[in-house]
Amino acid sequence: MGLLIQLLSVRLSVTTRRHLAELCREKYTTWAKIVLWLMTELALIGYDIQEVISRAIAIRILNNGVVPLQVGVVISAFDWLALFTA
Repeated sequence: MGLLIQLLSVRLSVTTRRHLAELCREKYTTWAKIVLWLMTELALIGYDIQEVISRAIAIRILNNGVVPLQVGVVISAFDWLALFTA
């Protein structure tokens, strides 16, 4: 679904020479823009949670179950912070 939305956004950008955020800012009312912003933030939070949990599962699988999932989540969080601050 994300790929489809990205493809449609690219087509929109190519045809209008403006990106999706600019068009939403022009076309929608203030309350609709706030709702769209909140929905986008929730989707990003959901994606981040999914990424951290999948990394924790991968760490557990790679270590044959020695590292518990909670420790894998902490390792993933520190890994993200190390990459973010680098």
